[in-house]
Amino acid sequence: MREKPLKKTRIAIVLLTLSGVLLMAPAGILPVHAYCSGTLADSWTPRTGITIKITGNACPGISSTNSATCTRDLSISVDNGTVSFMAFGNYPGYGGGGNYNENFGIGCANLSKTYGPFYSPNTPNCGYTEYTVNARDTVSGQTHQLYVLAVGQTRGVCPY
Repeated sequence: MREKPLKKTRIAIVLLTLSGVLLMAPAGILPVHAYCSGTLADSWTPRTGITIKITGNACPGISSTNSATCTRDLSISVDNGTVSFMAFGNYPGYGGGGNYNENFGIGCANLSKTYGPFYSPNTPNCGYTEYTVNARDTVSGQTHQLYVLAVGQTRGVCPY
């Protein structure tokens, strides 16, 4: 009967030892998980049932991913739409640690890009997707600018 409590004690000691080893491991060995912005959106409904919606997402890290999407009713025209995909790291180097910065004139469209892989210590920890669309309701003549700024980060504080 005495073996069962002793066995539980041994298991508890092994688990405590393993957790202590993990806590002492250098941060570079453990995986870095990015905070992705989720899908941030902006929409405009100039008339009942007529809508345009844009979304953006930013996820920095080893294989950084940015995306922008747009959906619209056909009676909404798009005068122009631009998206910027950016990522930066908190390390010394080119452009204060810049990894990429690309601009696209996409209008109302869908675009997704994956950048990398980036390796430590030059892995971007801040990612941005900035998407702007100038829309016009062809029936009423109303105009509107839609704007999304999605920000993701792996660590630290991201400027913007």
